[in-house]
Amino acid sequence: MEEVQLTYGQRAVGLTFNHGEGEIHAQIQNAKQTCANAIDQMDTLRTASSSGEYKALCTIAIRKLQSAQMDMVKAITWKD
Repeated sequence: MEEVQLTYGQRAVGLTFNHGEGEIHAQIQNAKQTCANAIDQMDTLRTASSSGEYKALCTIAIRKLQSAQMDMVKAITWKD
C-alpha cells in the first residue's frame, strides 16, 4: 500500500486523526482540510520571505489556525 504524502498543513491539523463517523467524519475532515489549506498558504509565504517579522506573523497565523481547527472539531462534535 502506497503511503500518501501529507502537506505541512495536513500534518499540522492531524488530518489522518478523526474519531468521527458518517456525516460527522465528513464534516471534521472538511474543517481540517479547510484549515490545512490556509496553513499551507501561510507556510508557503513564510518560507519565501526573508523578513523575520513577516515569518513571525505567518507562524502566529499558523498557530491560530491550528487552534481554530480544534475549536471547529469541538463545535462539530458538541452534544447537549
